[in-house]
Amino acid sequence: MEATLSTYDEQAFSRLCDKLIEVESGCYEYQGAIVDGGYGFFWYKNQNKYAHRMAWFFCHGEIPAGLNVLHTCDNRRCCNVDHLFLGTSQDNTDDMIAKGRQVITYGEARSKLKEEAVRSIKQELKTGATSTQLAHKYGTTPRNIRWIRNGVTWGHI
Repeated sequence: MEATLSTYDEQAFSRLCDKLIEVESGCYEYQGAIVDGGYGFFWYKNQNKYAHRMAWFFCHGEIPAGLNVLHTCDNRRCCNVDHLFLGTSQDNTDDMIAKGRQVITYGEARSKLKEEAVRSIKQELKTGATSTQLAHKYGTTPRNIRWIRNGVTWGHI
């Protein structure tokens, strides 16, 4: 990785580069701290920053407001600036959909309640059971039962 800016912080850039290893795909994978989402975290000017954003910054300068640093390689640990590009949140979403990486979850995939239990809850609500009673019976909260009753959740049932 070669920096093109003359004003970058050489010591920080060197620290970032020391945490990168090139893998077979051509990605420069960050070997430092990784956050839950799989992105590298890099300490810079008393703040945690995403490592791939710092790689972009050191090589191309400031990231314009409203833009993100996106990966062509879909490797969240990658800091190879040849694999990075600027784009909006919509660009990122479009890229994710085009590559089939979106995960659509609703119903049982997002709930500890199963469809059969929801059908029972709806039936019991019709016979006069209260949200509190059903919440206790099904191990959830009265609010969740009210949301089921009002179609806020599980409206497709």
